[in-house]
Amino acid sequence: MITSEHLAELDEVLALAVENDDVLSDWERDFVSDFVNRLEEHQEKIKISPKQQAILDRVAEKLRKAGIL
Repeated sequence: MITSEHLAELDEVLALAVENDDVLSDWERDFVSDFVNRLEEHQEKIKISPKQQAILDRVAEKLRKAGIL
């Protein structure tokens, strides 16, 4: 399970990623879309693997470099 703070950060990153998906690769767009669906279903009960977190961090970094986050 994740903390409410981590959930809030995830919500922000994912919302911005969906709104600005042109900065992401096709694979990252698919990952974000699938992750959003999983998050809506499971909320705080969602489990994030280290590999998934690394991908989410990479997406957030792309958004930062684009001046979006």
